[in-house]
Amino acid sequence: MQRVRLGAGAHTQAAAERLNGAIAPWHPRIGGIHYFLIQFRISANMAVCHSLALTALQPMKSSSISNPPKGKEPSADERQVLVTLYGNRQYADAEMLARALTRQHPKHPLAWKVLGASLKKLGRTAEALQPMQKAAVLMPKDHEAFNNLGVIFKDLGKTEQAIGCYRQALALKPDYADAHGNLGAALRDQGKLPEALAAYKRKLALAPDDAETRHHVDALSGTTTDGAPLQYVEGVFDNYAGHFDTHLTQTLRYNIPAQMAELLQQRAPVAPGVQRVLDLGCGTGLVGAALPANRYTCIGVDVSAGMLQKAQERQRYERLERSDLLSMMQAEQDASYDVVTSADVFVYIGKIDEVVGEARRLLKAGGLFTFSVEAVTPDQAPPCGFRLTSSGRYAHTEPYLRQLAASHGFTTVPHLDTSIRVEQGRAIPGALHLWQV
Repeated sequence: MQRVRLGAGAHTQAAAERLNGAIAPWHPRIGGIHYFLIQFRISANMAVCHSLALTALQPMKSSSISNPPKGKEPSADERQVLVTLYGNRQYADAEMLARALTRQHPKHPLAWKVLGASLKKLGRTAEALQPMQKAAVLMPKDHEAFNNLGVIFKDLGKTEQAIGCYRQALALKPDYADAHGNLGAALRDQGKLPEALAAYKRKLALAPDDAETRHHVDALSGTTTDGAPLQYVEGVFDNYAGHFDTHLTQTLRYNIPAQMAELLQQRAPVAPGVQRVLDLGCGTGLVGAALPANRYTCIGVDVSAGMLQKAQERQRYERLERSDLLSMMQAEQDASYDVVTSADVFVYIGKIDEVVGEARRLLKAGGLFTFSVEAVTPDQAPPCGFRLTSSGRYAHTEPYLRQLAASHGFTTVPHLDTSIRVEQGRAIPGALHLWQV
C-alpha cells in the first residue's frame, strides 16, 4: 500500500466539500461532519505535503454504518478517503470505512486490500488473513495482492504458504523487487541461506540503492559492516509496532527488560530520590514499564514513530524523542543521567564505540550503564570484535566489550549470560552487562 500524495489542487474548499459528502452517508445519526485539512508544508523543492484530519471518524460505531448508500462501486472520493486514512496511519478509521465498503461492494478489491492491511498494522494479523485472501481472489493478476498475502502468511508462521504467494507474485511480475526481498526473508527463515542470498541479490539488482537489501546481502555473504542502515531499523519497527510486545514476549520469549530491571535493583546502589534514566532504543517502553515509577524517571529515544506511539500509551516516560541514538545523546547535557539502558538495541549496531562514549559523558559519577548483546566467541568474529550474523543482527565478543569499558573509564560487574530470544526453536545466546562510572 503506497502513501497517497495529493496535489495542491486538492487543498480547496471544493475538495473538502467532496470529502464531506463522501463521509457523511456513513454517519446518518451525526448532526454534522467536522473535517479540516491541516499542515500545509512547502519543502525545499516546493512540493506540497499534506495531512488530512477527519475528526468525525473518531466516534464511529458499527451501528452508524449498517445501512450505507447503494452503488455499483465506491466513488472516487470514497476510495480517496480510504487510502488517505491508511496513508496517514489512521488504521482504526481505515478499518471501519473498509468494512463498510466491503459490505456494500463485496466484489470491489480495494476495500478488502485496505481492510487486510489496516488489520495487520493494528496487530490483528490473524484477522487480516481472510480480507487479504479475498483481495487476491478478486485480483488474480495483481502481483501486489499476492505479495501482501504472503506477508500475512509469514507473520502467522506459515512460511511455506508465504513462499508460494511470493513466487506467484513474481510469476505475475518478475521484476517485482519487494517480492524478491520477501522471498529472501522467508527462505532465510527456513535455513535455505544460499537461496535466500540469491533472492536478495535479485532485489539488489533491481534496486541498487536499497540500503536494507544491501545489508541482507552483506549478512548472508559473511561481510561485517559497522551497523545496520537507519531506514532499515526504522522500517522494521514501524511495521512491527502493532504486535511487537506480544510477538517478542510470547513467541520469542524475550524478557531482557525484566532481567535488566532486576539487575539494576539487585546491584545498583540505593540512591536518595528518583533516578533519571535514558532508555536507548526504548521501543514500546518495555524497560520503562519494568522499572518502578517511584524510583526511576525515564526518557526514551527511538527511530520508530510507531514504537514511540506505543511507548507514549504506557504513560511511563517523561519525554520521548524520535531520533537516532547518537544525535539525541549528543544534544543532552554532561552528567545529566543516573542510568543509561539499552535493551536489544546493539544487535542493530556493530561498532558501538561512539554510543559507549556518549553514555559515559551523560552519566553522573557512580552512574550505571546496562545493556544486552548477542554473544559470539572471538574465534567466530573478525578482529574488530563484532560480527554481522546471517540473521542481519550483530553479535559482540567479550574482549571487545571489556576493552570498550576500560577505555571509557567504566568498571564492570560480572556479566550475566542469558538467552536473549528464541528463534526457530533455538535459544540465541547473549549477555546482560552492567557497567559503572
